[in-house]
Amino acid sequence: MALELGSMQMKTQNKIAKGRDKFGHKASAPENIVHPRSSVVAFFHRMPTTTLVIAPYVLLFLPPAFIFGNSSVWFLIRVLLIALLGTVLIDLAWPRVKPLKEPRVYLERYDRRLFYLSFSVISLSTFVGVLAAIAGKGSVAVQTGRAELTSGFIVKLDSLTGSWEVLAVGLIVACYFGGQCTKKEMYFTLCIGVLGTAIGAIFTQITAPLFNKLTFLAMFLLFLELIKFRAVLFGIFGTLVIWPTVYEIRNQLRLANGVGVSEHLLAFDRLRFDTQFARAQEINVPLDDNVSGILQNPGLLDILRFGLIPRFLDPDRDIVSTGLIINMALGGTETSAYTFGPVTTVYVLGGALYLLSYYAILAVVLNLVWQGGTRITPIRLTLLGVLFNGPLGWLSTQPDTVIGAVQSLTASIPLFIALMMIRTKSGTSRLPTRSL
Repeated sequence: MALELGSMQMKTQNKIAKGRDKFGHKASAPENIVHPRSSVVAFFHRMPTTTLVIAPYVLLFLPPAFIFGNSSVWFLIRVLLIALLGTVLIDLAWPRVKPLKEPRVYLERYDRRLFYLSFSVISLSTFVGVLAAIAGKGSVAVQTGRAELTSGFIVKLDSLTGSWEVLAVGLIVACYFGGQCTKKEMYFTLCIGVLGTAIGAIFTQITAPLFNKLTFLAMFLLFLELIKFRAVLFGIFGTLVIWPTVYEIRNQLRLANGVGVSEHLLAFDRLRFDTQFARAQEINVPLDDNVSGILQNPGLLDILRFGLIPRFLDPDRDIVSTGLIINMALGGTETSAYTFGPVTTVYVLGGALYLLSYYAILAVVLNLVWQGGTRITPIRLTLLGVLFNGPLGWLSTQPDTVIGAVQSLTASIPLFIALMMIRTKSGTSRLPTRSL
């Protein structure tokens, strides 16, 4: 009898080990099991700022340069290494945090209302953004003077709510980690924002915001272990496959609105960021071309002024567009913009020491916000999203994105107030918490 019982126990253990319960049914893993990190994510967590800076170069910018023999590739690499020196020193010097066995979430004071808030904010921000695009905000036709804005109210409202979507991305992820929503609800909510940006691209005939949105979500979700690295690689490959079709549709929309397009510029020519950034060698560093009416080389007080005070309260201030300044320095006009990407743009504006200092400061800020993932809260994730989407975005430009980040935090005050209002002494209506 003892031998029979021992044999039955061994069979049961073998079934469970194979992912089945004692009745032979498929068993599911507990929600709070901490799965081992991939080497990519482990490096990302240990060197967060460094990874965000180098990722677009490794995945998108440098491969074409080597494949097609761009002689300026070493210039781009030298500039990149200066920025990486600043990030690597900070990331390595930052104290290591021992991984916690328990779920690293501190969301016990929120309930299902956190999900309702996140969903409402993303939906509202997306809806207003689409209406603003329909009204002409940011469209090529308006920028070239071939059309006019049709609704000033919607444009002003979008200036207030436009950054809410990025903030709400952090909130909806916090919902999932805290158990206030399911993974399907989280991804469905995120897809609302992506769809809205895609619709906006149809009306503005500009695809850059959609590209920025997708790369931001990819890096943000990868960092929080909500997608796998191979999914990011598949996403990049899929984008390259469909890009010629998207490029052709964009050109047809521009022609329909009376905006000319280059017949000699092919779809994949627009993806040669290496040749675009290499034109920085034509400019004397640091750039010192003062353009009337455009902010250049702002100090701390300028950043606070532009970031904290709405334009309707300060209508006479300069506009913020590094792209216009660079385009004019290259011999272009005020009706177009040109950028060198985040790293090379900072180098052009201030030189090598300025570049190193700028990215060292970003590394300090990011590590202060993240704190090794030891305390995940809605506000921390919203701040993390602002950094990933803004100054550390793949195609960000300084000082535009730094001022934009301050503006996002200023516009987020109503959201933070709402978060305070929905906090409770003990959370209710929660699903099992998830770990990072």
